[in-house]
Amino acid sequence: MHKIATPLFFIFGLAVSAVSAQSWAPLESGTSNDLKDVFFVNAQTGWIAGKNGTIRKTVNGGTGWTSQTSGTSRELKGLHFADAYTGWAVGKDGTVLKTTDGGNVWASKTNPAQKDLTSVSFSGASTGIAVGKNGTVITTSDGGNTWTARQPGYSGSLYGVQMLNASLAFACGENGRLLKTTDAGTTWTVTGATAQYDWIGMHFLSENKGYLVPESDGSDGGSGGILYKSSGGVLTALTLPTSKQLLAVFFTDENTGWAVGKEGRILRTANGGTGWTAQTLGSVSKDLVALHFVSSELGYAVGKDGTVLKYGTQTGGVPDNESRTASVYPNPVQDAFYIDLPQTTDDVQVHVSDLSGRQWGVWSVRTPENPFRVETSGWKPGIYIVRIGGGDRYHTVKIIKL
Repeated sequence: MHKIATPLFFIFGLAVSAVSAQSWAPLESGTSNDLKDVFFVNAQTGWIAGKNGTIRKTVNGGTGWTSQTSGTSRELKGLHFADAYTGWAVGKDGTVLKTTDGGNVWASKTNPAQKDLTSVSFSGASTGIAVGKNGTVITTSDGGNTWTARQPGYSGSLYGVQMLNASLAFACGENGRLLKTTDAGTTWTVTGATAQYDWIGMHFLSENKGYLVPESDGSDGGSGGILYKSSGGVLTALTLPTSKQLLAVFFTDENTGWAVGKEGRILRTANGGTGWTAQTLGSVSKDLVALHFVSSELGYAVGKDGTVLKYGTQTGGVPDNESRTASVYPNPVQDAFYIDLPQTTDDVQVHVSDLSGRQWGVWSVRTPENPFRVETSGWKPGIYIVRIGGGDRYHTVKIIKL
C-alpha cells in the first residue's frame, strides 16, 4: 500500500566479481515483538513497527536497527513516510503518531474517532487517510497535525487504505467491502469489487487495477491460498501454489508482485498474477504480515516474533566502498522529490527533462549533502526523465508528476 522509491545503482572502481540470483534472507531486527508494518523511503533507510509501541529504524538497508521511542506501549499497525524525515504511525486505541525528524521524536496526535486504527496512507506530506475499527475513517490535509472523522457509510472494520494520489484512495475491510474515494476521503462509495470474504490486505497499481487478499472465515488456512485481481471492479480469483492463508500483497509494476502469509509463505509472480512461484526459505516459519518494496529488486517483509526478511541480490568480491546507491523518491511525485546520492567526493550532476527534451533543471551537487530536494510544484503533470551521474557514467529514471 505504499509508494515505491526508485533506486539507481552507481558502480565505481573495480567490476563486481560475483553476483548471485536475488533471494530472501532473514535479518536481525533486535526485537522479539510481533511486527505489523514496514516502510522504506530508499534502499538504505526504513522503519518497522509493531506490538508494545515498537518502532525501529535502519539506515543501512536492514543490517542494523536502532530503537526509537514511540511514547506508547500500544500496538502499532500502520506506517507511512513521505520522505526521510516526515512519517506517521497508527495503532490500537486510536493511536496516531507523527515525526518530522526521521523518528528521533514521535509526537502523539488527536484522533477524533478514538477507535483502533489499522492502516495509514499519505499522498505527499500533507494529505492523508487512516482507517480502522467499526468503519473508522479519519483524514488530514495539514500533514497529520489535525484529523477529521469521516462517515464512509459502512460500519464494518477496515483493514487497509492506499492513496494513489491527492484525491483517489481505496480502503478494504470486512464483508468483502472495497471502498473508493475521489475527494481525499471526505466521501466514499462501494466499488464493484465486493465478495463474501473479508478483505484483509490489498495493493493497487492504478484506479482500475489492484490485488486483494481475502480471508474466508478467519481460521488457519483461511481462503485456501487465493488472491483476487480487481480490474475495473471486476474480480478474478487467482489460485496460488499454497493452501495457507495469505496476509499481504505488493506489486512493484504491472507484472512483478509478491504475496506473503502464514508460516513464512512467500509467493512471486512475474506476469501480473497469472502464474506464481513459491519461494523457499527453510529457516523461516513465522507468519509474515506486511510487505514493502523499494523496487522489483529490493524489498522487505515483516511478521511474528520480530521477523524481518530482505529480498535482494547477494554480491561477493566487492569492497563496501566500491558500490554506491542513489534513490529517487517518492514516485509518483506531487510537490517535490528527493534524491539520496552516492557517497563520493566528486560532484554529482542531476538533469531533469520532459519527454519533449525540454530541460527543467540542472544541478551540481556535492555529496554527502543528502537528501537533495527537487521542487516540482510548478511543473506540469506528466512524465519526466531524471539523469544522475558524472562524466560518462549517467543513469536515468522516469518519474511521474501528478
